[in-house]
Amino acid sequence: MKKNPFDFPELETGTENHVKAERPLVLVLEDEPIGDTIVRNITGYTGDYEVALVKSVEEAYVFLKHRIPDVAILDCLIHGDMDGGVKVGAEYRSKDRNAMIIWNSAYMGKDINPQELEADNSTHAWFDDKTSSGKDLATLVRSALARKKVQTGLSEARYRAESAEAEVRIHADHLEEIVTERTAALNQANAHLNAIFSSSPDAIMILDEQGNVIWNNPRALEYLGQELVGKSILSLVDPADRETAVKAYQKALSGEAVPPYDVRIKEKTFEIRSSPFEEPGYNGKLELVVATDVTDIRTYQQELIRKRRTEVVGELVDRWSHELNNALQPIRAGVETLLTALGQREKETDGKKREICMKAIGRSSLSIQRGVSSTTGLVEKIDSLGRGHLKTSPVNIYPDVLERVFTGDEITLAEYLKRGTYLTGQYAVHLRRDYDTSIPLLQCDSGLLRQVLQNLQLNACEALEEKLERYESQQKPLDFEPEIKVTTKVEGDYINITVRDNGIGIPSEHGDRIFEPFFTSKKRAMGGKGLGLSIVKELIELHQGKITYTSESGQFTEFTISLPYKI
Repeated sequence: MKKNPFDFPELETGTENHVKAERPLVLVLEDEPIGDTIVRNITGYTGDYEVALVKSVEEAYVFLKHRIPDVAILDCLIHGDMDGGVKVGAEYRSKDRNAMIIWNSAYMGKDINPQELEADNSTHAWFDDKTSSGKDLATLVRSALARKKVQTGLSEARYRAESAEAEVRIHADHLEEIVTERTAALNQANAHLNAIFSSSPDAIMILDEQGNVIWNNPRALEYLGQELVGKSILSLVDPADRETAVKAYQKALSGEAVPPYDVRIKEKTFEIRSSPFEEPGYNGKLELVVATDVTDIRTYQQELIRKRRTEVVGELVDRWSHELNNALQPIRAGVETLLTALGQREKETDGKKREICMKAIGRSSLSIQRGVSSTTGLVEKIDSLGRGHLKTSPVNIYPDVLERVFTGDEITLAEYLKRGTYLTGQYAVHLRRDYDTSIPLLQCDSGLLRQVLQNLQLNACEALEEKLERYESQQKPLDFEPEIKVTTKVEGDYINITVRDNGIGIPSEHGDRIFEPFFTSKKRAMGGKGLGLSIVKELIELHQGKITYTSESGQFTEFTISLPYKI
């Protein structure tokens, strides 16, 4: 016998969770042993049906809370609850308006009046007694299922017809009211749109596929000073920006996202935002264009950039004033030594001692000469930067810059960072170099470029130190080899220099803020003031270049400097 589908160990009594059977489902309520025979008869003669046997009214109630049968075979009289089968039938009908019930009782026509059961629902009841053959019972089940299918179809059709009739009646009763309300709402929406377009501080236009204006708001006339409808707005764009505008317009019409861009029209700067759309009845694509006058904003932004650059250059000059003092130290020391040696030479009569004085005078003179030369070069750089100019010359960056910054094969962190931490003597950073030695000469200030690369090398070492400190604090074994990799290659008209470390990385939320003055993500103990990368960026931009970076927190950071070269 097939498994009883009434097996619901995971469901609680009283929980409504009706399950739709994949096969026709027959519920049998029988408290006597003949119930098993009924089940066998049904499954033996009716075909692929699912049969559930329950032996008490309580079990039947629980079953009906979870599943709704297609047909129910109910014993009218249940021991302990003489009208229990009738109660179950009523419960079944309350859950299914097309309930199909076969009343099954040996007392049918004796203690039970079939007419009374028919009166309860005369269209849904068949009668049998427990002496019927299995084939007869199976025939009743098939007939009940067929009738259930027809009755359900009729009920659904009747329900749909009644619903459609009610909906038509409602629409018929209120059609005029709906049309009036929607017309009023549409007029109000149009009035709001007209008010918005008319009072907008932006120029708003609708263009066809050729860029001709087919509608514009009053602000567009005010800004552009002429009738626009039928004219090409692209022809009004400054010639220097026209190609940019045409490409952006074509991209927008093709459905490609186009970020806001600036163009100049009639000596004003406008930020353009556009989006394509289709209008019913119009053959072709249209584009809504919003132009915002940003002339004053862009002028102010340029002034801020110029001011910030001047401030950063000033910060750089302050920083180099210290270097200037350092350069003057050998001159001061050389002068003092020279004066002392000259005084002793005049007094000394011993030939050997006079010779020693002469050698001291020579060394001092050489030291003064070197100091003066170094100071002169430094002053020239400070003067050039203060004027926003660079004194450049063609430089082979392989020997003159790279090899003077990235020397040797490894760096001991404690020595390079000049901090006596736990790292002293324990870890060395390996330098990996991949140079294209055939790259052309670069027109640059080699001293400033060295300073840029020294700054990036220092940042890389600090990132590696912080990562190593994390391993130390977590008492984790070291599973990576600290390294800095420097790569050079030519791409188009630019020489790219890449400095990559596998240190702590830069959190993604910092973005390009790392190039802002005084912004730092370093520990205060490291002495980070947030000037290093801002100065690097300024120096690269003074060379007409750019600096970018990629990073993954906890994994690596890679800075790429792109500099235009001149042969």
